[in-house]
Amino acid sequence: MKKNYYAKVLALTVAASMVSVPAFAEEGDGTAVAASVKNADTSLASEEEGKGTEVTIDKGEYADLVDITASVVDSQVRLDVAYHTEQENPMAGIYYTYELDGETVEGRAIAQSYIKNDGNKDLITAADQVTTDTWADATADCTIYLFNIPEGATNIVAKVEGMTYWSYDKDTKALEITGEGKMASFTTISGTGNPDSTDEKGSQWATFPWWKQQLEIETVTVGDGITTIGSQAFRKLIHMKTLTVNPADLETIYNTVCMNNESLETVDLSKCEKLTEVGDGAFSSLSLPSGNKCTLKLPKPAPDVWVNGVNYNYNSVIFSYTNAEGYQEMENNDFKAVSFDGETCEIVEYIGDGGEVVVPAKMTDTSRKEYTVTSVTASLFAYKSEITKVSFEEGTAITELPASFLAFKTTDNSSGVADETLVINLPATIKKFNDEAVRTYKTIGGITSGENADIVDFTNAEEFAAQSMDCLGDTFKAKTLAFSGNLKSMAYSAFRASNIGTFLFKEGNYENTEIGVKVENRAPSSIGIVEFENGAANYNEMVDSLLTWNCVKKFVFDGADGAKETYTVNYTDKTVTWVTTGTDITTAPTVGDTWHGFTVSAVEAEKEVTIGSW
Repeated sequence: MKKNYYAKVLALTVAASMVSVPAFAEEGDGTAVAASVKNADTSLASEEEGKGTEVTIDKGEYADLVDITASVVDSQVRLDVAYHTEQENPMAGIYYTYELDGETVEGRAIAQSYIKNDGNKDLITAADQVTTDTWADATADCTIYLFNIPEGATNIVAKVEGMTYWSYDKDTKALEITGEGKMASFTTISGTGNPDSTDEKGSQWATFPWWKQQLEIETVTVGDGITTIGSQAFRKLIHMKTLTVNPADLETIYNTVCMNNESLETVDLSKCEKLTEVGDGAFSSLSLPSGNKCTLKLPKPAPDVWVNGVNYNYNSVIFSYTNAEGYQEMENNDFKAVSFDGETCEIVEYIGDGGEVVVPAKMTDTSRKEYTVTSVTASLFAYKSEITKVSFEEGTAITELPASFLAFKTTDNSSGVADETLVINLPATIKKFNDEAVRTYKTIGGITSGENADIVDFTNAEEFAAQSMDCLGDTFKAKTLAFSGNLKSMAYSAFRASNIGTFLFKEGNYENTEIGVKVENRAPSSIGIVEFENGAANYNEMVDSLLTWNCVKKFVFDGADGAKETYTVNYTDKTVTWVTTGTDITTAPTVGDTWHGFTVSAVEAEKEVTIGSW
């Protein structure tokens, strides 16, 4: 049974390096950062000690530098930190783990900002809390951290994995981060920031401690010894021009570190030989003026780390390498491409005028050397309303359709609307369809794959991500979409807001195929038939999932010699009618039997069968 302990929170100050702290929590959704926060009253002890969730604090090598108080309210863990260091402006890098369903989940505790109120720290959860009257008391000093835990979580551990410090020189407008290990991570909420600011750009409140210098900072330096830069650490520093990261041991830059930065000219990572992870949006969501680019200095090409459209954007970033061996840029066939290995390349920009476009299988550099095109960037043709046809050159090695490959936000989007005559001819080599790969918000001229105009050949496809074929109207209404046992996953919303003729699952083993179940109203508008060919096996769980979509009109199961069993679904009454045709089906259900949770309401056989022996 769920219980709320808003006024009953056990909060113990942890003095030992690793101590278990009992606390109470209501079940939650487990998200890493809450949109709203309930303030725990840490002055009250629970009367039901021993029955709550247990949180373990691991201070590791920083036991002499911090004390931590843990409390849990409404499935949210709050950590109050007291520092014992003579060095000014400390920031603990706190990370967490817990066990759930036999797996270990890990994440980052997020530093918070607050307003001092009669000795209490009231967390800031909305921009309108920061006013002219409260600005002086609004504080972000890495003394409060939050993370969420879901129902059923066990072995919850909050661990200090780094201790860093910050300093700001007002004369030079320079921010410096020093220390060792992992930085803290932060968050932001849009708003006006300093209500008395005269900067026309305004600001927003943030939970990093240099929040009040946000509109001043021009340079940022990260010192030696730091291994991780926390999420959103330098977001919307709108006057920052340079970010210099010195640690040779830096391993990770978390998400949206430089999001919304308008003046960034140079990011120097040339010493970061060990960098292996750069989070989403780290440098892909810069707000640079049109035509401006930021130079990203790296020790060498790292295509496994840097993904266009994910953590950087080719249109706003230029790479510079200390050792550029294997790197090559090229431009021809109405496309720009880059190579990192001297053999293959990624198409990163379309520079043509529209009409019928063919994605080339090869690109050449200025020496006429050929490179095999193995990938295309996200949003390659997004909002390109002037394009009437997209196809791929024969022999293409592209196996993945990236996010927003050909996507339009709305039917009246000012930056381009999908034309009703648009035709997309996909190669059979595509194995993965990413988020919103094709999104038109209207019926278009057609999407084809394979030689049969009536069948879209997806038999090599392994994964359809959320909304990967999104809002296509009647584009597939008269089409059969063919899949095979190669299919590993299909999100519930993969074909959202589309009318589809037939899903055909060809012969093969579907034991490892996962079809997403309904989680919200994002299913296809309708699917006329879901059909399993004779020889298809282990598909019962797929049927269960597809029934949750509430849009499949009929399920057809093929037997030998053209025999078929058809279940017509009535979702309102949760019933099905059963019809068979052919010669090899010799059994049938009886009215009142159950089929995948639906009641059989009628039975009809065109050929003689044994009724009731199903």
